[in-house]
Amino acid sequence: GGVVMAGSARAVFVGNTISANSFAGIGLKESAQPLFDGTIIRDNHGYGVLMQGSCMATLQNCVIEGNKKSGVCGTGTTSVTVDGCTIGCGNEQRTGFLLHDSASMQLLNSHLFGHHGGNVVMRDRTRGTLERNTIAESEGAGLVLQGNSDVKLFGNVIRDGKVSNVVALDGARVLALRNSLMDSHGVGMLAMDSCSVKLAYNLIIGNGGTGIHCTGNSSVHLCANRISQNESGGVMLEQSQGPVLCWNVIYDNGGPAIQLQEVSKGSVVGNIVVGSSRENAVPVMMDNQSSGRCEHNYVQANKEVEELARGAAVDLSSNHLLVEEDWEEVVHWGLDEILKQSG
Repeated sequence: GGVVMAGSARAVFVGNTISANSFAGIGLKESAQPLFDGTIIRDNHGYGVLMQGSCMATLQNCVIEGNKKSGVCGTGTTSVTVDGCTIGCGNEQRTGFLLHDSASMQLLNSHLFGHHGGNVVMRDRTRGTLERNTIAESEGAGLVLQGNSDVKLFGNVIRDGKVSNVVALDGARVLALRNSLMDSHGVGMLAMDSCSVKLAYNLIIGNGGTGIHCTGNSSVHLCANRISQNESGGVMLEQSQGPVLCWNVIYDNGGPAIQLQEVSKGSVVGNIVVGSSRENAVPVMMDNQSSGRCEHNYVQANKEVEELARGAAVDLSSNHLLVEEDWEEVVHWGLDEILKQSG
């Protein structure tokens, strides 16, 4: 490697270029604690930064690109803080940020883009906090979580993923506040296999599939999100127990605003739910195996909703049906309320 640190070594690197090394530009292990500021880490034949053991690193204002494997890879119980960095594919780098085992990270004010295998990938039992980043144009998914990983997302823009903007699998946990998940070629957020998803005050817009799709006994809590202009629908929940959808504004999606299949003890309360501008657009689809509360929502009125109300296993009588001339006014009112609440 270009820089190798081990033991309890500490060092500060400012304004260096680390490139064209055979395995890793920077290799850290044991309890090393370096700081890299304004460093260019590019075109290394393996990793840009490889961390092992229990080392702790800080990278700020760095450029990390064109490394064959990952820009930054953390394993073991390593911890890394990345602030104000640009991490780009450079036509080579497979993943921008890769965490394994029980590694943890803080990713702040950074731009990650264009990676073939995901801009940020978290596996095993990793933990991360991502704040005010732009994560864009991944050939796969912008953010991938697997195997009981835990991430907190605050104020990020995650966009233009070819597969999805966020994918959570195998018991992963996601807390997302005030993010934009937009313009994916597929789903805005996909959660599968016993994940926990809590989203509030997010903008989920313009995705090629469904805005949010959760399946496989995942726990879901969606509150005060704007979910619109997604081509295949707003929210789809399958095989979920006790999901909560409250005070969301879900409108102008290409498919159903809300679709529930085999949902047990769901709570759909206080949402504004409008389909697309098509006359026969279905705002809510609910199969007869779903149960729970569907109350005090403002729902687009049409014959499909009336048929749903007659055939549903859920009491829909407390919901407010909106005639067409009221749709726009109620949607704007709902969006204004979300802005006020989110501060």
